[in-house]
Amino acid sequence: MAFHKFFKALLWDEPISIYGDGKQTRDFNFVSDAVTANLTPAIFPEARGEIFNIGGGSHIALTKVLDMMEQIVVAPSKETILKEPWETHVILLLMSPRQREY
Repeated sequence: MAFHKFFKALLWDEPISIYGDGKQTRDFNFVSDAVTANLTPAIFPEARGEIFNIGGGSHIALTKVLDMMEQIVVAPSKETILKEPWETHVILLLMSPRQREY
């Protein structure tokens, strides 16, 4: 969802609101992560009824994501930094060995 909004803002030369300092990191999902998570219970009966957290297991800073998007679109972003005290600095999925069994 964020990528769509960021690319749209870059293409339409609109400002991008960044909450926090922009250095916070996130573990973004790839389509293949979601597909694997949905097919796993169909392939492994022991996974049926289990709860899955979906993620790629790596994280990247928001400012780095925007830098890469600017290179793709070949347009600078108009970033608006909004300081929020509750902004989580790191979100990363860490999988346990049990989760990796599937």
